[in-house]
Amino acid sequence: MSSSTRIRFLLDENVRKELAAFLSKRKVDFTLATKRAPDNAHARASLAEERAVVTNDHDFMYMCQGDVFGVVLLLLPQNDPNLLLKRFGEMLDECSEYKDHAVLLTPSGWRAEPLPIRFPPRKVS
Repeated sequence: MSSSTRIRFLLDENVRKELAAFLSKRKVDFTLATKRAPDNAHARASLAEERAVVTNDHDFMYMCQGDVFGVVLLLLPQNDPNLLLKRFGEMLDECSEYKDHAVLLTPSGWRAEPLPIRFPPRKVS
């Protein structure tokens, strides 16, 4: 993504509702994932819409480049919305790598790591 391109998010249903309000207030483009849809449906939607999936679901860590646009994995206590909003705000202000990356939000901060490359690569049809 170029520096002028703003990140867009797809919020999984397991994400606290306070995050949606926070993103709305900051005028960040996001959509809510379809309830009870499987992970691969969220991944396909993220690719089609170029949105990073925001989730608490560790299954997304097993996805590779080309499976999902990008992932923001919330490795934070579920009962602390203030910490979630603090770390997410820091990530928004500082992170520029979402495509083909897993961004891990932890109680102490965030870090972005490239998603693995699938070998052999999946055939595009």
